[in-house]
Amino acid sequence: MDEDDAVEEAEADFLTLADDGDIEHGDVMAAFLRWDSNGDGIIDKDELLAVFTALGLRIGDGELKSMFEAADISHDKTIDYSEFLRWIFKEAHWQIRNQFLHTGVSWHGVHKGRNAEILEDRLTVKRVNGSKGLELPEGHAIVVSSGVAREFRFLLLDNDGVFRCGGFEAGFSSLPADELPAMPETARELPMSYVSDSKGQLVVDGEQKTTATPWKHYFVPSGTVVDVKCKEGAFQVLLDGKLMADWKISVPDEMDLYPLVSVYGTTQAIKLLPSDRDAKKG
Repeated sequence: MDEDDAVEEAEADFLTLADDGDIEHGDVMAAFLRWDSNGDGIIDKDELLAVFTALGLRIGDGELKSMFEAADISHDKTIDYSEFLRWIFKEAHWQIRNQFLHTGVSWHGVHKGRNAEILEDRLTVKRVNGSKGLELPEGHAIVVSSGVAREFRFLLLDNDGVFRCGGFEAGFSSLPADELPAMPETARELPMSYVSDSKGQLVVDGEQKTTATPWKHYFVPSGTVVDVKCKEGAFQVLLDGKLMADWKISVPDEMDLYPLVSVYGTTQAIKLLPSDRDAKKG
């Protein structure tokens, strides 16, 4: 097979596998080139490991071997572009796919707040000791995703406390992280954003929408799965699959949205989970 035939076959594979309109052919090729560090048109096991290491992902020898073998359909100990396509869309873990194709949600965006730490898909905020006991200011941390998505899911961790005054604000920014101005104390203050605030009210571009009925933002216990969606003319918040907020909101389909979360108080950590959309792709 000559080079032109190989390219045509790869493009055919792409059209078959990449049925998501949010993913462009150029994005996939750019991801492949980032993996192919020496530019020889193929990816070997050392290049694969180097990428994981650069991302801070701890991959054991066994995991690396199984992932590489899953992608290496021809069993020639290298991964070419066609094999790369098949692996990314059919076999790769959703988080790895998001990292390289810049789609979906990643907490590796912009964060602000005292003692905030992002480790892979987990956002952790440590308690801050003030001069008068436990200090629990709002806006411990704000994170804006580096990837475009109109729905995301996270798990509340370490949310139990004697004061029961933790919580979150969640929604979407229409500006990417690198174009945002100085980060405010809370997510609801972000410009060009759509946020469910700490009182369960809808805030658009910093303005509270009094015509939108708030949801009961009571103490949400650890272990709760939160879904946030902005699609098909509605902004929705679900807790463990139960619809809590269903606001009608007009956001153009062509507008890119970047998921965001702000946590505060006794909410000490959240963990990003694959959405239904991610799970179906995986």
